[in-house]
Amino acid sequence: MNAGKMEELSQALAGSFSVSQDLNSTAAPHPRLSQYKSKYSSLEQSERRRQLLELQKLKRLDYVNHARRLAEDDWTGMESEEEEEKKDDEKMEVDTGKKLPKRYANQGRVWRTVWRRNRKIVCHGAKGACVKEENMTGSITPGVEEGGGDEGIDMLGCRELMLSEWLIDVPSDLGQEWIVVVCPVGKRALIVASQGSTSAYTKSGYCVNRFSSLLPGGNRRNSTTAKDYTILDCIYNEVNQTYYVLDVMCWRGHPFYDCQTDFRFYWMHSKLPEEEGLGEKTKLNPFKFVGLKNFPCTPESLCKVLSMDFPFEVDGLLFYHKQAHYSPGSTPLVGWLRPYMVSDVLGIAVPAGPLTTKPEYAGYQLQQIIEHKKSQKEGIMGKLTPRASENGCYELEHLSTPKLKSPPQSPNHPESLMEN
Repeated sequence: MNAGKMEELSQALAGSFSVSQDLNSTAAPHPRLSQYKSKYSSLEQSERRRQLLELQKLKRLDYVNHARRLAEDDWTGMESEEEEEKKDDEKMEVDTGKKLPKRYANQGRVWRTVWRRNRKIVCHGAKGACVKEENMTGSITPGVEEGGGDEGIDMLGCRELMLSEWLIDVPSDLGQEWIVVVCPVGKRALIVASQGSTSAYTKSGYCVNRFSSLLPGGNRRNSTTAKDYTILDCIYNEVNQTYYVLDVMCWRGHPFYDCQTDFRFYWMHSKLPEEEGLGEKTKLNPFKFVGLKNFPCTPESLCKVLSMDFPFEVDGLLFYHKQAHYSPGSTPLVGWLRPYMVSDVLGIAVPAGPLTTKPEYAGYQLQQIIEHKKSQKEGIMGKLTPRASENGCYELEHLSTPKLKSPPQSPNHPESLMEN
């Protein structure tokens, strides 16, 4: 085989292991700081921001009903609404990422389902798998639990959390219309406090924990009515046993999806301190809930933030547009940067310190993620590698920091591993 043919095969192989189809996905390294060339220009990201800001004024989902369904695990009658959503999305040029998924609840779990007629379906939950029989009408009847989580159909992901893109195009109004949140290392979690219990879901829709909390609706003592439910976007830090609250989607039954970012943040920081004991670890509140602070995006403010000490290991910075509504799915109205990227991407002279020091793994992120994605694809085809099985075939959590077990020997053979 000649050299030209080998080169073509190498390029095809590299292309088949693309990290994500989402524009500027944070599952891949920043386009400016990686070896691959971004297919999308910064102009497109800027234009998509403008279109989304215009679109959110026109298109508003019934988030009151959506929040109630999340709280009550009630997703019946969603098929007709999704058909309307599909028709509306076909008429629009911008993908808003606001499709509301069909769900079925069994013993408090959120199930990710695929519609098949006259077939047995295995839905993965938090504990093992639940076998369900589907009848001719398309409804699913509860079955019995089976051990093992590796069998069955890998379902479509649920999109309830608002996820970021890499901040590629620096907005001209960054200092005036954007705010930044310093994020701890951890895993994204959708918190639903309702009917006297609090549930934690991964961004893929798996229920991973159920406990009591002092959130409104989160325990039997403070859940006085069915309307007392709360939905939060959090980052769970296992070291500190803390849910760091990024955003609020619903508080005491009042939805905030269609509210602007600055108002949601104001409401969150006003209401969280009112719930006495929420930031403490007790029997009734086994995990602490702490709101993450936000700061202006002026050069002076960013320099000050990057020189601060935080009570957690910092993972990165989320940049929110002040006027952005809470839109499930990835959006260019929320940008993501590692702290050490601020100087290169934003063109700001930052003070030297732990947060701004370029880590060892920076040059090897792309290779790490490609290897991880490859193991996931092998798992989907029924050939689960030990590592893919251990990770549950989840997608990479968008807030996750690669760690080096030992310094890489060469760029061609990185020995660092990606931790979920």
